[in-house]
Amino acid sequence: MSSSSSLSSAPLDLPAELESLRQEAKKHAREGDFARARAKNLALRDRSRELGSALGEVLGLRFVGLCEYRMGSYEASERWLQEALAFARERECRSQVLYISNHLGATVRRLDRLADAHDLFKASLASTQLPADLDARARLLGNLGALLDVIGDLRAADDCYARYEELVELIVGSGDSDDLARLANARALSARAASRRGDLDTAKAKHDDEHRLADSCGDAIKKLSAILHQGKIERELGRRAVGAVRARHFEAAHRWFAEALSEAERLEQTHRCGDALYHWGRLFQAEGRWAEAHGKFVQALKLGQSHGHTYLQAEVCHALTRLCQQCALHGEALFYLRKTVELRNAMYRPLLDNARIRDMAQTRLAELSDLASSLVDEARRVERPEEDLADLEKVVESITGKPFSAAMPGVDDVWEWQRSIREGSRERWSNLLSKEVYDRLDKQSREDLVRADVAYHGAIDDLPRSAHLLALVIERELRDRLLVPLYERYRSAFGSRPTGDSKTTKYLRKRPTDRHHAPLGDALVIVEELCAGAPTDPGVDFAREQVRSCRGALNDLRRLRDPITPLGSDSSLTLRKLRNDAAHGNPGSASLDRLSVDAVKRALVLEAPVILRGLTEIDLRRR
Repeated sequence: MSSSSSLSSAPLDLPAELESLRQEAKKHAREGDFARARAKNLALRDRSRELGSALGEVLGLRFVGLCEYRMGSYEASERWLQEALAFARERECRSQVLYISNHLGATVRRLDRLADAHDLFKASLASTQLPADLDARARLLGNLGALLDVIGDLRAADDCYARYEELVELIVGSGDSDDLARLANARALSARAASRRGDLDTAKAKHDDEHRLADSCGDAIKKLSAILHQGKIERELGRRAVGAVRARHFEAAHRWFAEALSEAERLEQTHRCGDALYHWGRLFQAEGRWAEAHGKFVQALKLGQSHGHTYLQAEVCHALTRLCQQCALHGEALFYLRKTVELRNAMYRPLLDNARIRDMAQTRLAELSDLASSLVDEARRVERPEEDLADLEKVVESITGKPFSAAMPGVDDVWEWQRSIREGSRERWSNLLSKEVYDRLDKQSREDLVRADVAYHGAIDDLPRSAHLLALVIERELRDRLLVPLYERYRSAFGSRPTGDSKTTKYLRKRPTDRHHAPLGDALVIVEELCAGAPTDPGVDFAREQVRSCRGALNDLRRLRDPITPLGSDSSLTLRKLRNDAAHGNPGSASLDRLSVDAVKRALVLEAPVILRGLTEIDLRRR
């Protein structure tokens, strides 16, 4: 830090009463209580009008706008800041015009008006005069860098971050809370640049300093940001490491993300909640824990959708595209790719009319090109209706701007292609479930999972077969792990046929030669009976006692009866009906598309609790 007097915290020429209101508002804001800070700033505005203090009124309006920003009310924030800006210009409060313009640029960026934000930052920077406006210039550079980061000009963003850090170090002096908060922010942005160029050690040192400064300044938002950044840098360090070192970094990242999410929820910072969930999901993905990653991504997406956070939605949909591609849910991968393109187009297409930032915007749009090409090539190996091909054409052209070629990708050797699908399938199922869980499945079940993948990657008519094989795996595992052992235990204990009307008792009454006949629908009703609390008959009572030690896992299986809804669809299906329709060749099974089959697979392996994992925890043969 410089030993010169602080330019960032120069005293404001306010009457004592107004300064007291300003300090009270500032205290609430530092604690993260922006509703109370907003009320105090409104009082500051009103009292300033009564006393005729133009500066007090400008500050009141400005900080009300900033409180609205922190509470996620960006439209309201813009209105207050526009009013503050007009009043500051009218009263010739030049320095306040620059500060308000900085807040306003950050607000319109959150409203996805990136070109407006870019022009406002640039114009404001051009009007700064040094050394008088050093503080305002530093703030504008920091926010311009963040905007350039979003737009895609990463080199220019990193340059802004470096200049911002240098200026802040020149500005700060007394080491008061404002100085520490500003320096914490500078360290965070500088760390981002270091991480991007691969210098993770420097990034870690910068983030550690950021965390120390944020903790010292007592600013709740700065502390929250520092906690989240610690999680991100630990994740990146873990990805670079191996063995026990990798595990330690990942464990630390989990702790930081959990703390960040908890703190963001406490402070009602929805955007930060979404960030924490998204980055936590990326950590799970890096660990190969795909179900957990999917769960965090979906939570983040729902949060982004409910609060209109377009950039967050685009980033999460991009992550879900890659995750679904890893899991061979190619229908859902294409669904999320379309969503990503739609969201990014809404953000970046308007920028193409702005000559100064056209190339940056095109860069962000083109980032999806390779991912789109691989997904589209895979999708075109499947026999597809004309309307699906037309849809794919729109997706490709919206990303690349190039004409779509309808030529089907060539397959040199069908048998070699099938062999590669089989090998990839075994590895993928081991990753989805963990090798330990996959190996615990029945040998025929493992083979059926592979066959389901082969059918999925074949012609469109094989999709019902793929879904049917997935349902058969559940049916077989339930029968062999739960039902047949229950049957044999009952006969061994009593040697007689029980009486009663429950589905469980009817199964226990079967002849020994029929005990392996237990359709999925019947098995799911039996699971429900065993988990329900109401008394029924002696057969159910006996079975409940036998499954006492695995009631938790059994209770999770009740979800198998729930409707399964494909992405983007208003209709749903059930595993029982899907299995029966496919088995008996009912017309409904012919209408299955990839999104329908993906929805089934997602319900079994990506949504918590993971059904196929839970099934392997139930095995009465071993008890």
